[in-house]
Amino acid sequence: MKKFLKRVLAPVIVAAMLVGVAGPAVAAEEPGPVPGADAVAHSEGWEASRGGLSLAPLELDGVVGRLLHLLGLDAVLDAVLTLPTALVNELGTGVIDPVLGLVLGNDLESRTPPLDEWGAPSAFPAEGTALDCSDTADTCYQSLGLGVLGLLSVGAVEGNTARVLNPDGSRDIVANARVAGLELGLLGLDVLNVGAVTASSACTIVGEAQTDVRAEVAGLELLKAGNGAAVVSADIADDGALLVTVAGVPIDIGELNLGQFDQDLIGALAELRLDEDLLHLEARVAPEAIPVLGPVLGYLVNPDIRLIVEVGPQTDPAEGTATGLHIGLGLALNLDINVIELIKAHVGTGSAADSAGNLLSLDLATTNCAATTTPGAEDSWIAPGLT
Repeated sequence: MKKFLKRVLAPVIVAAMLVGVAGPAVAAEEPGPVPGADAVAHSEGWEASRGGLSLAPLELDGVVGRLLHLLGLDAVLDAVLTLPTALVNELGTGVIDPVLGLVLGNDLESRTPPLDEWGAPSAFPAEGTALDCSDTADTCYQSLGLGVLGLLSVGAVEGNTARVLNPDGSRDIVANARVAGLELGLLGLDVLNVGAVTASSACTIVGEAQTDVRAEVAGLELLKAGNGAAVVSADIADDGALLVTVAGVPIDIGELNLGQFDQDLIGALAELRLDEDLLHLEARVAPEAIPVLGPVLGYLVNPDIRLIVEVGPQTDPAEGTATGLHIGLGLALNLDINVIELIKAHVGTGSAADSAGNLLSLDLATTNCAATTTPGAEDSWIAPGLT
């Protein structure tokens, strides 16, 4: 009997001893985050903002001017002169914003695609081929574009966002945007013409970490002359450098001297330079072209009125952001008045540098993406929706 009990109980005792040695069971590890769960992508057709036109304090001199200052009337004159600039600012809000919405379209944004929406890589449609937004929900947008004679006209505005499954097993999140042609006129000047504006951002979700951002502009022309030819034209080289011509002549923008050109060829062009990768252009404006202020300015002495245009593509790989074309419009208005030495006055907005963008800042075709990359994990997980 004892031998029988030993044979029966021995395995039980050994098993109990093994359990005691092994210690308490360890809980199973929680599964890690699904790659791409934090990935975001955004595409926007256009975005506008503005600073605002403002005048520097009035400077009075001359016999009568000094008397007005002693009487404290220069403050009153300041208030009177500020009124027209306020009206111009209201013109921006009350006219320019609605025109932009009418011509470019409203609510042109696409959101981050859901985690289970994966597709094969496909190139953004070539220029002239419409983007198909029929089977998407909030990840694709289109606007056919319209025109307001002499002010603004634009082609189609379109863009999308997508999660992409590549043939090599890597996965990306991408955003695309495009504006197919734009013409802008302001203050009697044919300011800007552009053939096409595109932007794209791609961020790796699974695979070798990289962020690819691109901004491209085709056929950029500034200040059309009376014969229809552009005074300034620019193209983007393969290495991203800006290739600029003035009156049909290729120039080195860093060594440009406008004095070498026939003034009939460059017309209103007053200055051209490169500012932080943006082409900075200043054009002289006839006083009568200024709304509200025009009738008054025509009677004043030595008006220096300039339209400031800053234009160019912008990319920021660190932020995953690309803007196909940034357009900044500003107005520098400086007047020196001298009434037979009795009243001397200077009134204006200050330097052209201080006035840049005070009318409008417009970004066309903007994309952005961000993602935490899972390196070399192509075969270690299955994306939701692909099982």
